[in-house]
Amino acid sequence: MRKTIIFTYIMALLIWNTEALSQVTSVISEKRHTRYVPNKKECKKNDTCDLKGVTFRVQLEHVHLEGDATRDQYGTDMYASYETNTLEKVKKYVFVQFIRGCVFHSEMLPTGEIANYFTESRDGYMDTPYGYTLFRHPNWEIDSIDEDPVYASNPDFAENRHYLYQWIDPAPSWIPEKQGNLYGEKPPKFPRLFIVDHTVSAGLFWNIPTKNTSLEFRTCLYKTVDVPRKRERGDINFATPVTCFEWSHNFVYNHGIKDWERPTTIAEVCHRPLNALEIRQEELRRRWFIDHP
Repeated sequence: MRKTIIFTYIMALLIWNTEALSQVTSVISEKRHTRYVPNKKECKKNDTCDLKGVTFRVQLEHVHLEGDATRDQYGTDMYASYETNTLEKVKKYVFVQFIRGCVFHSEMLPTGEIANYFTESRDGYMDTPYGYTLFRHPNWEIDSIDEDPVYASNPDFAENRHYLYQWIDPAPSWIPEKQGNLYGEKPPKFPRLFIVDHTVSAGLFWNIPTKNTSLEFRTCLYKTVDVPRKRERGDINFATPVTCFEWSHNFVYNHGIKDWERPTTIAEVCHRPLNALEIRQEELRRRWFIDHP
């Protein structure tokens, strides 16, 4: 998810009072790890013999308030790194991430009917007007905050597409809890760079609608030269990746049984068109960005 969506559960902690904060626990589970190493035949054909390996890691984080499951929060963290045989070759590769699904709120009405709303927003998203859109991707799209598909790039901040890539020496054994050194600020000592993504959280918030996340991701490594600096969000077949890793963050609340479900595909609501109120909401917020540049 995305470079601007930092999943730290700050919102969850702020709504809990000081006394309750001492009872908050964070549990890490569902760890998954995979590593790709190109074989000799494959690397000669694809000109990737300078790539020593690509590592992907994901974990689920559950923030729980002791004795009160009505304010639980769930998020997924992803780490992707690659290593080359020399420092000069680290700029030869970049990550691009793709996304499908949506974030929506839901509640059970007095009639027993389940109402779903698109109210979660994404700011600075690719080619949308003034970068604002509701968090809804019915089809696979590039997951970026600007027109450059490269993950963690920002042309307004730096022309160097690797500027915000990170490194730590020695290499982290798992997903680091703190930001590493930025490539654009301090050259790495070893030819290994990484990115991280923290998804938006799913959770229950007292008497307001429940926040659901139904998201699928595909994080891919490409040769930098193969990734154009500008692309429309739906144009996902611009080049052949070196390797890809698929992961997800699916937490959909079942109001009937009052428990979370973990579907293996994105929720059907992600495919429904925006209603008149949601379209109006999007327009009003875009106008706000025009008036408040």
